[in-house]
Amino acid sequence: MPSLIIVATLLAVTSAHGSEPDLPTGIAQVTEGDLEAGIRTLDAVIAKLTPEGTARGKELAQAHLYKGVAQVGLMQEEPAKASFREALQHDPEMRLAKGQFPDRVIRVFEAAREGKAKSVMKRPSSGGKKAGIGGLGIAAIVGGVAAAGGAAAAAAGGGPPATTPPPPVSPSTYSVMLQPDRNCGATGVQVNRSGSLEFRVSIAPPLRCVQFFCFGPGAFGSNCLNTERTVSDGSTVVVPNVATGQNGLFFCDCEGEPQKRVPMTVTVTMTVR
Repeated sequence: MPSLIIVATLLAVTSAHGSEPDLPTGIAQVTEGDLEAGIRTLDAVIAKLTPEGTARGKELAQAHLYKGVAQVGLMQEEPAKASFREALQHDPEMRLAKGQFPDRVIRVFEAAREGKAKSVMKRPSSGGKKAGIGGLGIAAIVGGVAAAGGAAAAAAGGGPPATTPPPPVSPSTYSVMLQPDRNCGATGVQVNRSGSLEFRVSIAPPLRCVQFFCFGPGAFGSNCLNTERTVSDGSTVVVPNVATGQNGLFFCDCEGEPQKRVPMTVTVTMTVR
């Protein structure tokens, strides 16, 4: 998973100076969706390392970068730009590759790097609407994938006969309650037959909407097979050319302002066609 590679690389880079143990923790909190806790951890890392200056420049760049990523997820564009500018001060050659982070993060990062003042949180209207990243609960994805794998192993060991084909997708239905302060959901999906994967979305209360913004293999924000879009109660999303294997499913409340959010339940039913 990219996040694990980033942490491993970071530890290798900083080993000569004695790595800051809280930095991987802060990065993990951000990639797992605990954004506010991640910011607190990274702020502590920044306060600890700043007096050492250039000797800890790479670590400081990573701390500011992931703080900015979290701030984008919390819809805090200007603070995120400030964090990205701090990251670039410590590492002027830093660049974010497409697929490494969600497009919204890359847009805000590039705006900070180029000194653009105009808001870039929303994709230009000609390209369609993009989703926020929010908190994604990567742990929930890992748990969901593990559960699916465990069920398959149980079936192979003593469940249904070997001739019984596995379901096209497992789990076929996923439900999650989104809260104002935990406004995103994530799950692991095991696809057992290639084809077009159809998602039927139910939302309660039905007047709410969610951003269906990443389905695909790998970690948060990488290898998305679908185009990000807003969906409402009763919407259907079709992702073509899905191969067999484990995939993550990520979505968030489409309301960017926490004070306007209300609890809602999202249920996604999946079939392979």
